[in-house]
Amino acid sequence: MFAKFLSLLLIFSSLSAYSLEIDEKLTLRILSLSDSKKTALINRGLEDGLVVGDHAKFFLTTGVIARGVVVKASPSRSIWSLYRIVDLEEIEKNKVMNLKIASPVKITEDPSKSLVQVNSGKGTDRIAVATGDTEDSEMSSMSEEDTSELNALSENDSLKEEAPTATAPSTTSKSFEVWALANLTSMSGTFDDGTTSTSTSQSSLDFSIGAEKFFPTSKSFFKNVSLFAFITKRSSTSGADIQSTMDWTEFGGGVNYYFYNTPFQRNRFAFFGTLSAGIGSAEYTTEVAEGSSVPSSLGNSLSGSSSLLSIGVGSRYMFSGNLSMLGVFDYFSSSTSFDSDNGDTSVLSVSGPRLRVGLAYRF
Repeated sequence: MFAKFLSLLLIFSSLSAYSLEIDEKLTLRILSLSDSKKTALINRGLEDGLVVGDHAKFFLTTGVIARGVVVKASPSRSIWSLYRIVDLEEIEKNKVMNLKIASPVKITEDPSKSLVQVNSGKGTDRIAVATGDTEDSEMSSMSEEDTSELNALSENDSLKEEAPTATAPSTTSKSFEVWALANLTSMSGTFDDGTTSTSTSQSSLDFSIGAEKFFPTSKSFFKNVSLFAFITKRSSTSGADIQSTMDWTEFGGGVNYYFYNTPFQRNRFAFFGTLSAGIGSAEYTTEVAEGSSVPSSLGNSLSGSSSLLSIGVGSRYMFSGNLSMLGVFDYFSSSTSFDSDNGDTSVLSVSGPRLRVGLAYRF
């Protein structure tokens, strides 16, 4: 009996003596997950150099997806509390990934500064630990000792979650959004009436409404892409004795690419590049101001067509619900052609910076 106890003591002493160094890596498979995905059972344990209290970054070829700490361990299995989740959708049962041992996150006595707190209350989150016969080769290969220990761990306090004070942002799977933007433009260009070309400048406040489609379930490039359609109403007035008014009604579409954070995360800024194009109709009206000495016969009205192109960068911030705040800064270019009754064509070409701000709602 004493010899058996001594053998077991030597085995566990040797296991605990071997531990991984900072930046060492392991390939692993997630065997089971809690409903919240904040507690994970993996197929690596004391025999692989993992010990309770080890911190590590979990990563794929696309980058880091989570960070966690070992809370329980047996020779060939370990249970991790994931206190920072970067990409919740990549954390799945039977997923193969890598971990790299990292420096521990500093834990203080001040709850407002702590990333991970010690459990002090009862939790309800559980992960399933398979026992007995199973089709899962990883689980069925567990030794009787591992099975007994992990079964005891899973029953112990219902595998209470580590209570993080800094958690991963919540996400949404909603894929359709409507938005409204106010556009402040400051443009300059030329007006060519077929005989002369003059310089012109325009500053205006106009409005756009649109709808945007996202792809939250995509596993490819399209997860960071959205497509949108819009309608814009803009106008510009200039002149004193002769007042020129131009009104545009334009529609079109475009694409956004999110290069910093995805558009599905709440309570975080996401940044994107944007490109759009469109066409529309325009009305050009000249009126003689009341009391002016200019003959009223000089007033005129022309109809025309327009085309537009814009490229820029933007940011969005989704609040706890489905409401988002939007901001876009782009370079806007527009060309408008007017045909007169005598067959002449006038072309107005303007371009310049545009600032857009507004709100969006996700369905």
